[in-house]
Amino acid sequence: MKVGIIIPTYQEQDNIKKIKETFSKIKNINVFFCFIDGSYSNDTSKEIKKNFKKNFKIIRQKQQKIGYFKVSRRCEASLMGFKWIIKNKNVDIITDMDADLSSDPKDILKAIKIYKNNNSDLIIGSKYLLKSRVIKRKIIRILCSKIYTSVCRVLISNTISDYSAGFRFYSPNSLKYLILKKPRYKSPAQHLENLLFYYENNLKISEFPARYTDTDENSKSIPLVHIFIFVYQLSNILIRYYFRKLK
Repeated sequence: MKVGIIIPTYQEQDNIKKIKETFSKIKNINVFFCFIDGSYSNDTSKEIKKNFKKNFKIIRQKQQKIGYFKVSRRCEASLMGFKWIIKNKNVDIITDMDADLSSDPKDILKAIKIYKNNNSDLIIGSKYLLKSRVIKRKIIRILCSKIYTSVCRVLISNTISDYSAGFRFYSPNSLKYLILKKPRYKSPAQHLENLLFYYENNLKISEFPARYTDTDENSKSIPLVHIFIFVYQLSNILIRYYFRKLK
């Protein structure tokens, strides 16, 4: 099974060797890595080239700011990687993950099994199923994530247990249509936008219990301006969703 993995990076040179060593222990998968590097230096790219001799691609991404704050462009980075993989590589399943390995790479094997058995278009590694495990996450982040997911389950569908940004796996054919749709947002709100695309088009969505470990990077406080922007964008997505339903 050929797996295309997009990994957005921002000064992640200390994590590259760990990524290499972790994936070298996972058997029976053929992985191609597409690193989208938004670092302000070349240290991360140099470390990638040092550790990965084949089956990888590095794409540089420029950073942007809102005032004094650096804008998170992780979703835009993932979309860049999706486009490149679809155009240049023949893979069976595609995913994106953080370079800090907060999502467990071993869960890829679970996703592959579901993909083979169910022929799913989107597979979600859920943090909210019975056997899911969430480790080291701060209470405030758990609370915000659960409130957000609960609201989405009420407003959209309770058949999906996890609407938050998690470990997601896409079939190449469905991802082609998602890319053609051109998601409106480059912020984390794109996660909901993408999920609604699959839900509204009756594409097959499956879930499995995943393991998630919060890291020091993920635990950093989020600037208030980013929270306001995120809430505004989510509200806009939900309003447009209900407008489509009424039509």
